[in-house]
Order: sequence, then C-alpha cells, then structure tokens
Amino acid sequence: VSVSNYSFSRCRFSGTGSGWCDNSVCFFLGWCGDGALSTNLFLSENVFDGEVHGEYISGATVTKNIFAPGNSGGFNIYHFNSSIFNNNIFMYSAQWKAVNVYNSFFNNNIIYDNNGYPNFMTSCSGNVLNNNIYDEPEDQDIGSNTEINGIWSADPIFVNFTGFSFDVNANYHLAAGSPGIGYGLDNTDVGVYGTASPFKDGGVP
Repeated sequence: VSVSNYSFSRCRFSGTGSGWCDNSVCFFLGWCGDGALSTNLFLSENVFDGEVHGEYISGATVTKNIFAPGNSGGFNIYHFNSSIFNNNIFMYSAQWKAVNVYNSFFNNNIIYDNNGYPNFMTSCSGNVLNNNIYDEPEDQDIGSNTEINGIWSADPIFVNFTGFSFDVNANYHLAAGSPGIGYGLDNTDVGVYGTASPFKDGGVP
C-alpha cells in the first residue's frame, strides 16, 4: 500500500522492531513488498522512538524531528529517495543512523552518538550534506555522498543530554558556545530549534 500527500506533525511514534515488513517497527511509510511506493509526505516536529522505514518513498520532507531509538533497533532512517531532511536530531548509540538513502539533502542536522563510531551513513549514495554538526571526529567514509561545511567533534552541543531515548526533562537547545548556533543555511541554529518556527519544548502538540 502507498501513503502519499499526507502530513504527520507533533506526534510520537514508538516501536522496537528492526526487520523489513516487521509490524513492530516504529513507523512504516508504505510498500512493504507490494510495489506501491509512497510519495510527498511531510514529517514535522515528531519524536520517533524507533526505526523509520521509508520503503523507498520519494519526495518526503522531514524537518525538526527527533530520532531517538535509545539502545534498541538498528538505525534511525531506512530506504528514502530524493527527500529533504532539515533541522533534525539523529541520536543513536550504535554506528549507523541512515541506511539505503539516496539522492537526498541533509541540511542543518545534529548527528549525535558519542560512542566512537562516526559513521552517519551506510549503503547510501548521491546525497548532499550541508552544515550538519557531529559529536564525533571526522572519520566518516562518505562514499559517493557529498559533505559540505560539516563540523566534526562539535562541543558543546546540547544544554542537557540525558540519554539516547527522548526525555522531556532533557534540553535539546544548543549550549552556550556551541558551534551550531547560527550555523544553519538560513543563519538560524542547527537542530530542531532552528528555522523561523522552532520545535515546541517537550514536543507537546
């Protein structure tokens, strides 16, 4: 089944599955083997507690979301084509955050793992990454993707980071002195509190 031309905003999605067509995956965007590909979805200001499977969706706009599967699952996002990821937070305690993502733009995001694994992407190609910040050193095998103005070993990042699961008591604003302040392509902060209409504190509706 395809899911096209819908908007999902200020929701929280949970799930612990990680397999293809696994009904316990946090968020599926259609297909799952029937050949019907989804298009043109808008995901804004959501919290995803597990993996998000795009199932080769094209034309998705993904902005100001927090991807926080904790210590479970295998990655943050999977199977996206020709999509835009702006001002998100990707945090996960394992190595890869994006898998099988193609020809997409990643702008003004924060990639946080703090586990010695700097690699954001695997099996991805044709992507352009602009003005993202990473807490790890520059040791990423960028492959056939293009990294522009990324900041590595960014410190400090968050005002109060409490763990890799979303926490309403954490503070995901940028800490004073963070290199991400005003570093977005639009001269606002990277992460969910950038843009002209930032993420609402606590992720409340």
